[in-house]
Amino acid sequence: MKTKRWPLLAVLALMILVGWGIYRSWAQLTPLPWVQAMPFDGLSEVSAETPQDSGGKGSILLIGDSKLSLTKMTADGEIVFKRKTENKAGEGLIHYDGVTADRSGNVYALQTLLDSNGLYVVGERIHKYSPTGELLSTVAEYRYESTLLPRMMRVGKVKALMTQGDTLYFYYADGATMTLYRAAADGTPSQKTRESKLPSDRLLADVVGMEGDRVFISTKQGEIYQLLASDEMKLIYPLPGVARSDRNVPLSLQVDARGRLVFIDQLLNEISRIDIGSPYIVESLLSAKSFQASGYGELSSLKHIYGSPEGSLYVVTESQYMQLLPDGTIVNQLTSDKFPATARMTRYGAWLLVLAELLLLLLLMRLFYTGLLQRRVPLMLKFLLAFVPIVVVSMIILSNLVYNDLSTKLEDEIRQNLALLASNGKNAVSGDLLERLTTPKHYMNEDYNRIRQSLSSLYSKDKGAPRDGLYTTIYREENGELSIIMDDDDSVTMFRPYPIDDDNKQVLEQGRIITGKVEDSSGSWLYAIGPIYNSANKVVGIYETGKDFNAVKQHNQQVMVKILWYMIGITFIILIVFLAIALSVSIAVRRMRGSVNEISGGKWDASVDIRTRDELADLGERFNAMVAHIRNYIAQITRFSEAYYRFVPQQFLNFIGKESIVHVQLGDQVQRDMTILVSNMRNFYRFSRKLTPTENFHFINSFLKRFGPAIRKYDGFVSRYLGAGILALFPNDADQALRAAVMMRRTLEEYNEHRQSVDYVAIDIGIALHRGPLMLGVIGEEKRLENSVISEHVSLVSQLEQMTEKLGVCILITEELLQGLSNPGGRLYRSLGLVHLQGEEQPLQLYDVYEGDPEQIRRLKKETHELFEAAVSMYQNGRFYDAREAFLEVIRLNRWDQAARLYFYLCDEFFQNGAPTEWNGTLNVS
Repeated sequence: MKTKRWPLLAVLALMILVGWGIYRSWAQLTPLPWVQAMPFDGLSEVSAETPQDSGGKGSILLIGDSKLSLTKMTADGEIVFKRKTENKAGEGLIHYDGVTADRSGNVYALQTLLDSNGLYVVGERIHKYSPTGELLSTVAEYRYESTLLPRMMRVGKVKALMTQGDTLYFYYADGATMTLYRAAADGTPSQKTRESKLPSDRLLADVVGMEGDRVFISTKQGEIYQLLASDEMKLIYPLPGVARSDRNVPLSLQVDARGRLVFIDQLLNEISRIDIGSPYIVESLLSAKSFQASGYGELSSLKHIYGSPEGSLYVVTESQYMQLLPDGTIVNQLTSDKFPATARMTRYGAWLLVLAELLLLLLLMRLFYTGLLQRRVPLMLKFLLAFVPIVVVSMIILSNLVYNDLSTKLEDEIRQNLALLASNGKNAVSGDLLERLTTPKHYMNEDYNRIRQSLSSLYSKDKGAPRDGLYTTIYREENGELSIIMDDDDSVTMFRPYPIDDDNKQVLEQGRIITGKVEDSSGSWLYAIGPIYNSANKVVGIYETGKDFNAVKQHNQQVMVKILWYMIGITFIILIVFLAIALSVSIAVRRMRGSVNEISGGKWDASVDIRTRDELADLGERFNAMVAHIRNYIAQITRFSEAYYRFVPQQFLNFIGKESIVHVQLGDQVQRDMTILVSNMRNFYRFSRKLTPTENFHFINSFLKRFGPAIRKYDGFVSRYLGAGILALFPNDADQALRAAVMMRRTLEEYNEHRQSVDYVAIDIGIALHRGPLMLGVIGEEKRLENSVISEHVSLVSQLEQMTEKLGVCILITEELLQGLSNPGGRLYRSLGLVHLQGEEQPLQLYDVYEGDPEQIRRLKKETHELFEAAVSMYQNGRFYDAREAFLEVIRLNRWDQAARLYFYLCDEFFQNGAPTEWNGTLNVS
């Protein structure tokens, strides 16, 4: 099962990784990869950057998408970066309201924070971005209390972002005070550099410039003042004698490279220029006529201009961008920006990630079905797959039907309320007062404020109370033309021309109340318009009231959320009831399946307890009866298996490739390299003569019982018993066999301590180990089979075991076994030299492993280890006298060293009488 889960887990991990990549590149999914350009929409401001190393050719900065996006593009329209405001439902709206760049290419953008209805300004902040669009810091931030009156609508107090070198400057207008701030580069609070007072009864509209006499301001009354170095205000537009009326309201002030003032004439929809030295001369740089003559078609409403230090003018309408030379010549005009090739490749990559995620999902479902479910779908999952989608889809359809019905009714109700407010406008707005407003200079005069106060009474008795997203606009009709006189948007100036459409015409001509819905550069709106009458009962204007449809959408979303919660609750209850029924069936089936799995896993006492009092309960009772019968049968088989495993080791069956003894046939055999261990009790026959046959059997069983666990612990098995001895095989590495031998010797010490405690004589054993090839197989005849080991190495190990007593060693091993040890240096052993065995042609290199010897003997052998092996080496080299003296020293230190004694006597004899002619350096033990 673990093996089957690995592909599933790998695909799941890969899906998480790809999903994280999709999350990181989510913004790259729109627009589609093959879209190469996006038309401009809702442009409101333009600026440019000319970094020091650009040679005067910088990038263009645009605020568009109804103030929701900030774009940096090259002169030919290729996007460098594009940032959008993150407007979250219920947290208000964010607009870009200003942009500029310093000489290093860093971009500064003013963000205005509005309330959730998109009307009132609740804060402003200036962000600094790197040349590639990464947010670096917040240069300045202001928060405004919502309870302060009067409340600002759509336009805040921060004006005119400007840079000088790498330093940012901006104005902060608070009432009649205008303060110039210098933004610190290290993030400390901005420094105040200049403070000025506006002319009496004048309200600031726009400001440009920061030094000396090169500061100009425009007012809501349609005037332009020059701020002198002495902080006095000098009126420079309009002046008596200038061929312009008071309604030629200037917008978007700029100062060109020669100090001339450039602005947008709202009435004429053209770009005008004034030379401060000759203020009576007003030049027209761009008009609808000159624009059309240049071959660019119709000029839409001008929105903003920017004058760069090198003299060019950058202009935007709602859907166009253009660059003008100082003489007004258009040198560049764009209606869309285009995506660079790298951006399109990035979008292709993002969509490839989406495709990869879908393929991985299909692969995950397949692996889940084939691997984890084993191509079987659980009963409960079938119920869920069949029932849940039906319930969920039904609830979604029902939720949409309810939501659509409620939202339609809500929109109709809003339209009716707006129509009621619009109809009340004729009573709240005096047409006579409206007719007396004839020039922008009347902005905020007594008549203007009386109209505002009467409008406030329509919404709330509390002056200045919130309007819940409702706005008002007053239009005046003169000579068949319509102009905005009053608007809640503080960025809108008086007498802005407004086109007459079919709805307006019906209001002006028939006095009807019209409701509708419109989407423009400022957003989406529900509105109602009604007539304004003068005392002569003549329609002289239009009263418009409306609601930001974003607020309606938010309300609808809240309604939808409530509906969804109700539907989720109902769906949850339905699913609970269904799952309770399905679960009762599934639990019974799972219990039965679990019991079956337990039985298949060898747990024969399993049973199932089903209390549903139905057919499943009857099935459970029959199942338990069947299990009881199988359990009894298995118990008999198990006892039989345990019995024959005591005669035929399970390891033996494994080695010959048989699952059980019933598959064993005569002649089954296998050849393997194994370690052979032979252990025998010394002097057993002499010891057994003193015991009766019954006592002999009891002793042998008690004796063998002590050493069997040591063999099994190290993965060995007993091939056969040799009276009071054992022939054991170890199929794995030689280390395990040697560990078993050492453990047997230590077990013997514990056994002798027990025997001595009851006045029994101690016994001793010898152990020999050797590694070599052998044959395991089945011998006998059809009616009588026996497992056997066939190998010349078995008889060799038996001889070595008999030699242990003569050599005085407890554990005797051969060179082959020593070479099979993984770490011989970690063992306590000494070389016994070359030993000649009877019946063997070649002598064997033998070793005495004294790791399992009694503590005193082990310590003495360790102390004489080097001396003993040196003496053996002298013996093998024929230095009998030196060897005899060395062995004599070993015996003097360890009088129990039997091997040293054998060598000593041989050395003495060979030194006295000479070695036999056939002597070849070996030890001959008879």
